[in-house]
Amino acid sequence: MRKRRLLTPGPTMLPDAAFRAMGTPFPHHRTEEFRSAMREVLGLLKEFHQTSWPIVPLTASGSGGLETAVINLLSPGEKAVAVRGGKFGERWGEICDAWGIECTPVDVEWGQSVDPAAVEKALGETPGAKVLFVTHSETSTGALHDVEALSRIAQKHGVLFVVDAITSILIHDLPVESWKVDVVVTGSQKAFMVPPGMAFLSVSPRALEAARRSKSPRYYFNLPLAVDALAKDDTPWTTAISLVLALRESLGVIRDGGGVAGSIRRHARAAAAVRGAMQAMGLRLLPERPSNALTACYAPSGIDTGVLVKRLDSDFGVRFAGGQGSLKGKIFRFGHMGYFDDLDLIGAVHALERTLEALGHKGTRGAGLRAIQDALWEGGER
Repeated sequence: MRKRRLLTPGPTMLPDAAFRAMGTPFPHHRTEEFRSAMREVLGLLKEFHQTSWPIVPLTASGSGGLETAVINLLSPGEKAVAVRGGKFGERWGEICDAWGIECTPVDVEWGQSVDPAAVEKALGETPGAKVLFVTHSETSTGALHDVEALSRIAQKHGVLFVVDAITSILIHDLPVESWKVDVVVTGSQKAFMVPPGMAFLSVSPRALEAARRSKSPRYYFNLPLAVDALAKDDTPWTTAISLVLALRESLGVIRDGGGVAGSIRRHARAAAAVRGAMQAMGLRLLPERPSNALTACYAPSGIDTGVLVKRLDSDFGVRFAGGQGSLKGKIFRFGHMGYFDDLDLIGAVHALERTLEALGHKGTRGAGLRAIQDALWEGGER
């Protein structure tokens, strides 16, 4: 008998209250009962995004949120600049290509954080650019980009600034309004602790104005239509009712746990403890400036991380993620976001040490386990 521990960079495990909410009869979405739940959810989302601007809920994955941002802010033939430093950073350019938008990439070695000077240079060399896109926490590599610095550069060049914060919201500080981030895209299945299926976009007045001007064809992913519906506590289309009810419970857990500041502290403490454990085991971290959402590590020589991830799952019920793209088979990704506790982290490190030893790694038995226990103990209450 094993408890399954989902410690991937998303989806994450869910609080019991969220499970219960999805298992109860739900109201019709055009009723005051449901509108009340949606108002509560959107109010908490504004609080956690640190903004008074509208938050648009979409029944879609995070990628649907990214595409919504692209097609609402730009018209075919217009120009944008995107930071491309991993699988998800590349997605901005791929979406632009699909919609006939000219996107200049700022290429970053996987695992590195973008140099703001490189972004400023790209904007200077792309006359007429309308939007700067960046992924705050690059989940494929575990690297974190300096959104505050990039926001200042976007303002200097007069372009809209759009951030994929799907694995950074509530994990790293992102005061949307004070940093003047025009659109922030988030997803339900990360720090918000509900299943995949919803994306959320915070929308600045400048972004909404641009969306009303956009000539891109839109029907479902129409930001002005969605913002207008919010004025009546409504959505243009049928929304994911059960996910909204689950989200109300999960957001309540976050609020009761100290809100934005409490969530950031909890993730920082976990990330520091896990990184310390990996280094105590002799493993090399990939990112130069790591995100607190996950820890990305190279496997010891001779061990394929695809095999490692499968063995962890089959032998211990612990699920990590492997590498993507050029890092496939080379790294594993240990997620520590959303609904986890100290025992989940300790158990996962124990399972990792045992699995690496079974696969032939000659480390110091128990070094990682001792390191994470000490770090969590010294790190105080979660």
